[in-house]
Amino acid sequence: MNSTLTALIVFGCLVGAVLVGRILRGLLPQAHLSTESKDAMKLAIGLVATMSALVLGLLVSSAKGAYDTERSEVILMASKITFLGRVLDAYGPDAAVVRALLRNTVAEGIQQMWPDQMRRPTDRNPDVQAGNLAYAALQQLSPQNDMQRVLKSQATTLAGDVAQTRSLLAAQSVPSVSQAMLIILVSWLVVIFVGFSVLAPPNATTVFALMISALAVSGAIFLILEPVDGKDVGSFTEGRNYEGYLPAGQHVLIARVDPNRTGSRPGKKTVTVQSGQTYSYTAAWSGGNLVLVRNP
Repeated sequence: MNSTLTALIVFGCLVGAVLVGRILRGLLPQAHLSTESKDAMKLAIGLVATMSALVLGLLVSSAKGAYDTERSEVILMASKITFLGRVLDAYGPDAAVVRALLRNTVAEGIQQMWPDQMRRPTDRNPDVQAGNLAYAALQQLSPQNDMQRVLKSQATTLAGDVAQTRSLLAAQSVPSVSQAMLIILVSWLVVIFVGFSVLAPPNATTVFALMISALAVSGAIFLILEPVDGKDVGSFTEGRNYEGYLPAGQHVLIARVDPNRTGSRPGKKTVTVQSGQTYSYTAAWSGGNLVLVRNP
């Protein structure tokens, strides 16, 4: 389901609930708006609001947990792909074809999972044919010495681990929130906002407050359906290098110190990546803060 469209629909439903509540308040006889009636409505709305808050909190927590799990898997897969490239490089010129196939397969996988075009849907299903082709080329390597035999065995293990993690990411792409649960939750929220609108005094301040609340709830629904995508791609010590792959398009590179005991600011650099190009940056200190400097 489209998370943005769903959040907008939820916001529209809640705004409509506020307007319906305003209309009902004007149509109800005064006896139905007595203190006793309002107290009974508050108890009923409080019960529904408590259930809605519990469900929303659990769903947000579940979405955050799922995002953290997938983030860890992406970092693990990226590190193994990088190390696999180094193993093939150490193997020698005979593994050049395998490295080229690996690079193309990884680039295509990145395009599928994080496409350049915003309107293009993501596809987490692995390209089995390209993966099998790269794996077959790896198996066709003929080691000439003990070192190459060890490197081939290590590369085979890494390739299997990467394929397993890639399949796991594809299996985890199934939405964790069912449509029925979402409909029931939105219906509870509509009841709550209708009740709040009936009880609230008819003035612009209360309407504005209800609108802001509707926007906040819609934002929570958006976070549940599509967690914020900010990815840590690598962690390494000072003086070490990191190699990674980025799809074509504009990216913001951020380098930060962890743990940050001195309160230094992270280094940021906006990079427009073009296909087939290599970009090299160095994180350096400048005035107590990190800066990213492009290498010549």
